[in-house]
Amino acid sequence: MAISDNRIDINKKYPIPSYFKMVILAAAIFGFALRGCWIKNQRKRIIFSDAKVTAFSSANIDVEFNVTNKTNIEYKKSVLIKVISKNGAEIASKLTKISVHPLQKDRGYLIELTKIKSPIKSTDEVGFVMVKLYNPSFFH
Repeated sequence: MAISDNRIDINKKYPIPSYFKMVILAAAIFGFALRGCWIKNQRKRIIFSDAKVTAFSSANIDVEFNVTNKTNIEYKKSVLIKVISKNGAEIASKLTKISVHPLQKDRGYLIELTKIKSPIKSTDEVGFVMVKLYNPSFFH
């Protein structure tokens, strides 16, 4: 009686087929493109308005702004707030999280910026206040 030796050779290298590599690459590219479209669409549906400096001191600056959410989804989003002087220098900035309720119209937020790069003496020195969604990404 002959014994057959049909064991799997564990030292043999099995290469990944090239068509499988191409499918994975195409899926990754499609995923990055889809994420980019989602971020652009989100910026159209969450709108910031009426950003202004309401109060200031040598230690902090209070920024007030309104948010409108046109979707039926509640978001907890990171928001970047910057106060820029008339000559283009950054006065203060902050990255914070806010909760945006579904179908919310012009809800007011008051955020205190405590890390001031250069103090201001009056609100006339402020050029503009920028409030935008912050989406950390390698490609955007």
